[in-house]
Amino acid sequence: MSRLFISHSSWNNDKPVGVRDWLAKNGWDDVFLDLDPERGIAAGQRWKEALKKAAWRCEVVLALVSKEWLASSWCKAEVDAARLAAGEFTRRVSPRDTIPTEARPLIDRFADQRLLIRDRRKDAKGKDVDVLEVAHEALLRQSPFSDWLAEDREFLVWRDRLGQARTAFESEQRDLLAGRELAIAQGYLQSRVEREFEPADLNFIRERVAADDKRTPRAARMVCRDGEVALQHPRMETVAQRCPRR
Repeated sequence: MSRLFISHSSWNNDKPVGVRDWLAKNGWDDVFLDLDPERGIAAGQRWKEALKKAAWRCEVVLALVSKEWLASSWCKAEVDAARLAAGEFTRRVSPRDTIPTEARPLIDRFADQRLLIRDRRKDAKGKDVDVLEVAHEALLRQSPFSDWLAEDREFLVWRDRLGQARTAFESEQRDLLAGRELAIAQGYLQSRVEREFEPADLNFIRERVAADDKRTPRAARMVCRDGEVALQHPRMETVAQRCPRR
């Protein structure tokens, strides 16, 4: 996998080729550019998944920022994927009603100290909702926020990947969860509380589970229980490998 990833808007395809050539002349020849006929995305490849994986695995992401790049959710997702892989976290907008009731007094104190921003915005359905957002991403690198994030890093990174998988499925870029992916998802459903998942991601997992149960109600299947991925069958059970747990 290439060490340097060039993130750009498809509206500016003339720019990244020149940057790639300049980098090659100056010793940076291990570069991923989606337009490259040799190292880029092959014909027929699921391009959204390929871009995310490339950004995740590269050591450096070079963003060619333009008006079009700033307006592209996919360009931002490429950078976010790389930042998560490096152990960094980015701020997100959270509807206030998704925050547990017992945690709201603490959240309100953070907002009073201007560590969080209160706002009212429209959700995906056009409904006005109260939301909260971290005031600045630098706060995520300060204690106690950094400690909390580090404690749950494995789950948070997995949850971000789950959201990417759901988005790719909705745009017909991939299939439903299966095998080890599904087993790990089911394990987290058992070990975490529902409010830690996006509703759409929960439905994505449950849709696959329901389809699996309907199609093969007594067939062997992968499950995750007590931190282990196992092959489950009515007459046998064989542990396959460990899976993450809290």
